[in-house]
Amino acid sequence: MKESAEYLRNNVEFEGYVTGFEQSNNHAFGIIRLQLTKWNTQNFNREIKEGIFPYRIEEGVAELYCTVSVERKKGDIVNLISNKQTIYYNPQDSKEEGNIYIITDPVDINFVKKNTEFK
Repeated sequence: MKESAEYLRNNVEFEGYVTGFEQSNNHAFGIIRLQLTKWNTQNFNREIKEGIFPYRIEEGVAELYCTVSVERKKGDIVNLISNKQTIYYNPQDSKEEGNIYIITDPVDINFVKKNTEFK
């Protein structure tokens, strides 16, 4: 398998506000749903054999598959820069960051498949 960073160097960038989230019972992994305000690709739903990408975009709406902090709330601004493998939370007010990576844990993949709004 290619390194996670190799897959994520794809120039995808977007920003939006949190409209909802789901949290699994697996180490705070979950789904953050966003209404996008800026994006550089209309749709992103690439599939790979080794796992799933940590985000999906469809026509101005995105889902992030990552750690969902207990501090996360609706209305938070989220900025993702895939080449840097980084998510910035409320970048205008905070230095809070998170990392993204290709999701390979079968428990997390099943959680995404069961709880995604993209069917």
